[in-house]
Amino acid sequence: MADEPYNPSPIGNPSILARRNWWQTKLVIFIGKHTPKCREMVRILSKSMDEPMPLSMRIKKRIHYLICCWCQRYEEQLIYMRKTARTFAEHADEASSVPVTDEMKDRWKKILRPSASVVHDWSEKKVTLAGKLPGVRTRWMPGVILTAALALLLVGFLFAWMNFARPAASLADYRDEMISFAKIDPSLEMQSSQLADLTTWLETSHSMSGIVIPEKVKTMEPVGCRMLRFRRHDVGLICFRHTNGKLLHLFVTDRAAFPHLQSSEYPEMSSQDGWMTAAWSDSGHAYLMAAQGDQATLENLIKL
Repeated sequence: MADEPYNPSPIGNPSILARRNWWQTKLVIFIGKHTPKCREMVRILSKSMDEPMPLSMRIKKRIHYLICCWCQRYEEQLIYMRKTARTFAEHADEASSVPVTDEMKDRWKKILRPSASVVHDWSEKKVTLAGKLPGVRTRWMPGVILTAALALLLVGFLFAWMNFARPAASLADYRDEMISFAKIDPSLEMQSSQLADLTTWLETSHSMSGIVIPEKVKTMEPVGCRMLRFRRHDVGLICFRHTNGKLLHLFVTDRAAFPHLQSSEYPEMSSQDGWMTAAWSDSGHAYLMAAQGDQATLENLIKL
């Protein structure tokens, strides 16, 4: 059976660039042809956790993120897991009470000794080769630097042009992107069952203060929060545990992102793929609540 043709921007793509109009379609196709495909990007991002990514690949990665927010989220997940794994060493003694004997240490050394020998030999060969070819490095280094500078200039021009040409953020785009994030189990930067801890973290870490949460939502069990980005605006996400055991997501962003959004007394309701959303605003913030359920349940929670 033949593989399906590669589509760099499937239907419902919430990325910065999608096939929303003619020029975006042309740009998406061009970027899709000149940057790694998503399958290749997964392998490249996983490899970058162990060794530095070349400058040219970092540039291609950033350009690829313009048409694929999912690869960007995958990298965020990898960085989060690496950060969490690094803290494990501080609590390793608490994780297990099994003592490490001298016999176990000797057995580990025998297993790791061949790999260590290969790494040592390769390091010596690199030093020897660098000493034999100093002139070669001097000749090609200016070309690499010039190429990198031109590439960065091109990327900067591309971002400036996109910010000027792309349409203003719409509530529909915002709703689609936030729902696509809520459908996966989101990783939370701050976890607590105390709502005060979550709002304090948003205020002190990201200057997001004055958040007004509906009274009935306050009675629900908080789970955690994190920060997102949408069209140059910070978006705070607070998750609550619903009575049915599923999560209720409350997205909060600056009021200036959606100046025409209605007030809290008249929320704008919408349904999509089994998810119900309600959008409203106050004097300082725009709110989007998303949960799996019917409209009546969400309307009941929003009433103050």
